[in-house]
Amino acid sequence: VEFVTQKDVSPAQYAAQLEQDVDSYPSINVCLFDIANNECGYFYNHNKVCRYQSINPGLHGISNAKLNDDSWKKVELGKQRLRELLLLSPGNINGDDPISNTVESDLPWDALFDLLSDPTILEADPAKLPQTGYGAKYETLFSSIFLTAFEIEQGQMYGTRNQSILAVWNDHAELRERSIRADGSW
Repeated sequence: VEFVTQKDVSPAQYAAQLEQDVDSYPSINVCLFDIANNECGYFYNHNKVCRYQSINPGLHGISNAKLNDDSWKKVELGKQRLRELLLLSPGNINGDDPISNTVESDLPWDALFDLLSDPTILEADPAKLPQTGYGAKYETLFSSIFLTAFEIEQGQMYGTRNQSILAVWNDHAELRERSIRADGSW
C-alpha cells in the first residue's frame, strides 16, 4: 500500500527504500508496477541479499525463490503451461503471440488457478533439486507447484496458502488472489 500512495516514486526508487530497511523484510519478493509510466520492476531480499531488476514484457514466474529462477522446474513448467493456456484462450486474437494478443475479458482465470493447484511432485532426484537447506525429503515436496500443507518442524506447517495471478496490460492491471481455508477449500 505504501508504494501505491507515494506520488512520483518509480519502482526502482521504491525498491531502494526497501533495501534501506532490510531488517523489516528479511525474506521478500515484491513486484512493483507504475502503469502510468510503463515501468515494472521486481525486488527481492533473501537474508539481506537484495536485488532489483526491471521486468520486461512477457511471461514471468515466481515461487519462493527469485523471479524466473530456472533452478525450480515448477516455475519453468508453470510458464510453459501458462503459454499453452493463453494460446488456446478465445481471447488470443492471432495465435502467434499469446502474451500481447490475449484480450483481458477472455483470460481463462479458472484454468489459471487450476494450473497453480497442481500437487504433482515434479522432481525426486536430489541432484536436480534446488538446495534450500531443508534436505532432499522436503526439497522433493517443494518441487510441486501446489504444496499440500505438511509439518516442516514440530508444530510448524508449510504449504501453499495463497495464490496470486497478476495480468498487466498497457493501461491497467488486474490482480486475482485466493487463500486456502482451514478446511482445505478456497
